Amino acid sequence: MGHEIKFKIDYVVDFIDKLAPKMAEAGAAAAEPFLKANMEPAIGKSFRVTGKRSGNMQFIPRSTGFLFKSVRVSHSFIDRTDAKFTANVYFDGNRRNGRGVKRNNEIAAYLEYGTPKTPGHNQAPTGFIKKASSQAKRAAESAMVRVYEDYFKTDST
Repeated sequence: MGHEIKFKIDYVVDFIDKLAPKMAEAGAAAAEPFLKANMEPAIGKSFRVTGKRSGNMQFIPRSTGFLFKSVRVSHSFIDRTDAKFTANVYFDGNRRNGRGVKRNNEIAAYLEYGTPKTPGHNQAPTGFIKKASSQAKRAAESAMVRVYEDYFKTDST
């Protein structure tokens, strides 16, 4: 009786250790294209000037491609707060400009939520991360289910 219980517990631990990280990474990898697709209209592609030359000029910045190229998928890890396996899609690295260093995730947060209405910092919120998250939910779940089913197909044979 004791060996049977130990076997079942070992099987569950083996299941969690092998399958859960793969499922988390597959879900995050499925979500990455949705983030990039929603980011492109938010950051723009070109530089243009609107308004008259004699005063009210508005500069719309162009995309340099740094933020787009900085999107990464993390390896799976155990989240300390929830004790769940997690894999993230995140913005990696820093950007150096004439006024110092900014993190790419900080720039993405400015694009997502906007900036205060102070002169020179008037960035309207775009909400591209929230849109990408809601759009990627089904694709991530189906990728995770695919990994789950493949695990049991190979495990039963």
